[in-house]
Amino acid sequence: MGGRSGNAAWHRHNTPPPSPTALALTLAHWAYDGTGLTPDIERLTALIHGGPTRAEAVTADA
Repeated sequence: MGGRSGNAAWHRHNTPPPSPTALALTLAHWAYDGTGLTPDIERLTALIHGGPTRAEAVTADA
């Protein structure tokens, strides 16, 4: 037996039945948290690399 049916049969044979006390967690909501670095991490990377932070660069350009 090979392929998907073989895999399914192996899992049915080798996976114990679920416990009646098992807890299932379902993630039903996703939220977009943004892109890029947090302001604290951005300042840290600017310190490490010697460049201005985004806020300092905007202030310097104004």
